[in-house]
Amino acid sequence: MDFDVSPLTQEDFGDAYALWESSEGVVLQSDERHPHVFVRFLSRNPGMSFGARRAGRLIGAVLAGHDGRRGYVYHLAVAADCRRQGIGKTLVASVEREMTRQGIWKVHANVVYRNLRAQYFWKKLGWFERDDIALFSHLLLPG
Repeated sequence: MDFDVSPLTQEDFGDAYALWESSEGVVLQSDERHPHVFVRFLSRNPGMSFGARRAGRLIGAVLAGHDGRRGYVYHLAVAADCRRQGIGKTLVASVEREMTRQGIWKVHANVVYRNLRAQYFWKKLGWFERDDIALFSHLLLPG
């Protein structure tokens, strides 16, 4: 393995955001461009999000956390020139290992429905698509 994996830190925000933003199929919400949102997420979920680095460059990143019962993977991306080298698989394995260590036995990945490449990736790892639930969202805007 010619890359290193370690937990993301607040200093990784700029590189992680740029990677996610440049990756087709990753959808970022408007609030996610603010570093404090990233830092707050990492603080609530210490050691759950990971970055892959090669020669100091962030080439892969995954944002993950849990609510004490279920785990969630929100953003997984690998730089276009580094794909198909096991980086995404290694990042997911890191998340799964940490979830298990923290007593989380079920993890959900948020995948954009039209992102067929991502769906194939998750299925290849043994994850399954849910067809028994629908995801609903509601924006709570301040004052």
